[in-house]
Amino acid sequence: MKFKYKDQIVTASSKVEAVKKLSNLEELFNRAENGDISILKLPNVLMSKDKEGDTLLYVLCNSDYLKNDSFREILKMPKELLMVKNNYSNTPIHALAEGYTSKSMFNQIISLDKELLSTKNFQGNTPVHFLCDDIDSDNASKIFKLPRSVLEIRNKRGETALTWLNYRYPNRVPESLSDLTGKINRIHKDKVISKITSYPKREKAKADIEQLKELLENNCNFDKITIRKSSIEYYLYAINNKIKYEIYISSAGKIEVTANLNRPYIADDTITRSFRLNSYGAKKLESWVISINSYLEAVKSADKLYSAL
Repeated sequence: MKFKYKDQIVTASSKVEAVKKLSNLEELFNRAENGDISILKLPNVLMSKDKEGDTLLYVLCNSDYLKNDSFREILKMPKELLMVKNNYSNTPIHALAEGYTSKSMFNQIISLDKELLSTKNFQGNTPVHFLCDDIDSDNASKIFKLPRSVLEIRNKRGETALTWLNYRYPNRVPESLSDLTGKINRIHKDKVISKITSYPKREKAKADIEQLKELLENNCNFDKITIRKSSIEYYLYAINNKIKYEIYISSAGKIEVTANLNRPYIADDTITRSFRLNSYGAKKLESWVISINSYLEAVKSADKLYSAL
């Protein structure tokens, strides 16, 4: 017996093998999500991609469960594997740079090959931009020792990694690199300004947020979701069960969500979480929204019980 499968005539047995292969890949992606570095022993499948363009190696690097020892093993992988980009042009090194949690991890990243540190994503950000986004004081000085050719790379907003670092630690950058703390003015591209007063409009900004809106509409149960614009960027305003959410595309290329729980006895009652910018991340966001609803219902029931005592 034969089946028509992807425009090819294949036997029943080969169809079964294809299904098994797909199931095995799904299992491997789940293991990668959970930080299982044993998948590194399967180099033939590390280049396999999901529909968002994330390789198995990228998903592993993006895992919240990655440990110091795992970092060392990942960075021993061939350079060509570490250079593969997903649909948003992020490499596994972008994921590691965004998610590092210790000084040891930080030191391993900045000691990488210059080409790996210079790769840009779709917003023009390099892994070094991500390192500088939430850098601590001790690590900041190590950034200055990177090659100037890495530090002078600018994203689509005209910002270098040192521009980001300077937001966090003004006047910390040495004089020899101070020309890189500013941002290229898009109107006068030859002029560098050190004080950022406004963000230029990103050509794809609205298109990106429209795509995000469609992604969330297909995967999340918001009562209402609309596109809004602040003074510097587009974002989504959503409501679920009377809870308000502001949703952005972060500089790291993730879905960044802030929920306003608005409990009367807590000042500035907000929670912020980040999710992958794909259907998997959108489904995780939906689960998070459901957990918030469940939590608030439990709190409300407890309040009623307490007031009845």
